[in-house]
This record gives sequence, structure tokens and C-alpha cells, in this order.
Amino acid sequence: MPKDKGSIRKKMIEMRENGLSFRERKEWSSHLASLLINDLLLETSVNSVGLYYPIKGEVDTFPIFDFLVSRNTTCLFPRVVSDVEMVFLPVSSRRELVRRKFGVYEPDVGFYTGLEGSVPDIVVVPGVAFDRKNHRIGYGKGFYDRYLTKHKPLLKIGYGYAFQLLNTIDADLWDVKLDLVLTENGWQGDNKNIFAGGSR
Repeated sequence: MPKDKGSIRKKMIEMRENGLSFRERKEWSSHLASLLINDLLLETSVNSVGLYYPIKGEVDTFPIFDFLVSRNTTCLFPRVVSDVEMVFLPVSSRRELVRRKFGVYEPDVGFYTGLEGSVPDIVVVPGVAFDRKNHRIGYGKGFYDRYLTKHKPLLKIGYGYAFQLLNTIDADLWDVKLDLVLTENGWQGDNKNIFAGGSR
């Protein structure tokens, strides 16, 4: 595996998009959702969860979305509001997501009175690669690093496939370290008990 972030990013995106079949992606996404739901969400008093709209072969978050909506837990998705900033806005139905820049579906502001956003208790964070110390490589725009530095959710969970997990990543000073990383092989990290009621 290459060492520099740009090369890692290119290689991992290629593996995600071309190295998995539709069936594999669906099965692994379902399995990861089951782990997150059964190991964490069913055992906590969480009020809100920030999700992402999957692109470029990312793990699908909509099985989690469907579960949370069925339990009346607030789901939030990011919306980019400037060249350097994004906010999380509540979404209760897929029809509230509209296609925007880079083909990403984001909350439609027509459903809201403002763009102040909310800070989720838990943020499920996408990435192109993660390492054993819970560092992350994203797409290089820095939206999540800036958001997580500024807003401080209670729990930051990296969400990806096991092949995206590297031994080490050369983290920059501005890179935000995650609390946990979840792949189809299980959890990495030990901060799930941050919520009352957590038992694992």
C-alpha cells in the first residue's frame, strides 16, 4: 500500500468501487448496521445520530437510517454551506435529500427555517482509510475535520470495510482522531460506554 495520502486515497476508492460486487456491498453494509445497532444503539440513550450519504462504494448507512426513523430517533445528514463549512440537518425521509455538488445527496433547505444545524450525539464518519490508532483519511476537503474540531459530538465512529484499515497513517495536526472504528470484522476502540446504559 502506498504511503502518501493522495495515493492511498486513489487506491482505496478504486478498491471500494471495483473490488466489491453489489451483493457484497449490500451484505457487508447490512452486517455493519447490525453491529452498530445491536452493540451500541440499542443499549444507549442516544437522541441523535449523524449519518452520511454513501458515495464511491462507501458502506451504506440507510439500514441505520431506517432503524433510527422507526424508533423516532433524530437522524441528521451533512449539508455543505460554504467552501469550508458543513452543518448537520435533520432528515426524516429520503425524499428530504436532494442531489447537490459532487453528486452527493444532502438535506433540502426547503424543509428548514434556517441553516444553523444541530450537533449529533453520535457522528458516523466516512473515510477512505483508517488506521489502528483511529486516524482517518477523507477525501481531502477537510469538512469533517473542521466540523468535528468545532462542534465536539459525544462519539465519533469511523465506518468502513476491513480492507480500509491500515496499520498506520501519517496524520496531520488538523486531522481529528476518531473514538471508534467499525468494520465488518468488529470494533476498534473502547469508548462505547460513553453513553449511559452502554454495557460493552
